[in-house]
Amino acid sequence: MWGAELTHRGQQIKNDLESRRAIRRGRRSCNTRYRKARFLNRARPDGWLPPSLNSRVENILTLTRRLRKLAPIKGMSHELVKFDTQVI
Repeated sequence: MWGAELTHRGQQIKNDLESRRAIRRGRRSCNTRYRKARFLNRARPDGWLPPSLNSRVENILTLTRRLRKLAPIKGMSHELVKFDTQVI
């Protein structure tokens, strides 16, 4: 039996993407005073996830694939726990 704890950069990735988004939006707002509004081209494919969540899923899948190369895995469980430290 073997146990592991995976900690990934989920929050850091989310913050980086949000700052990149803010910079991009600021850049887009320059010189677009009379531009016609475009809002009907935002269709997302089925099964789409935000990049931050997609990164978390891919990190877990990558670790699982690496472990399967080392040893046969018969069972696996995943637990996501969030604590409210103010209540404690």
